[in-house]
Amino acid sequence: MKYQINGLDFDIEVGAIHQKAAVYAFYGAFPNAYYHNYGFGVDYYFNISQNIYLYLGNQYHVVIRTGTHVNGIAVKYKHREITDSYVNPIAKLSLDTKWITIDLISKLIERNDISSRVFEVSVGLTKKF
Repeated sequence: MKYQINGLDFDIEVGAIHQKAAVYAFYGAFPNAYYHNYGFGVDYYFNISQNIYLYLGNQYHVVIRTGTHVNGIAVKYKHREITDSYVNPIAKLSLDTKWITIDLISKLIERNDISSRVFEVSVGLTKKF
């Protein structure tokens, strides 16, 4: 990798699970890279054990970039933004507890800023209500 932009990349999801299907909408942003996205996803899940689940699905993303990076330095566009959209596969392994769910998430994302697809792994926490 030639460069890496550091900072907080966050995603917020809201959705519902009915029987073995999950449907959700999301919004995410990475302010240091002048990037935000939104979209929706549909997952089907398998119960591996009493409190461990495997989710397989797809997400539809709309990505809006208001800047780029040159040699690792973020540069904001002056009077434009670039919008792109794509569909990506997602796999999630979840450990369910009484109050929270801990997720290990892997997905193949499209990075239009570097013209390639990237395999991303992340960890998520879900608060139960």
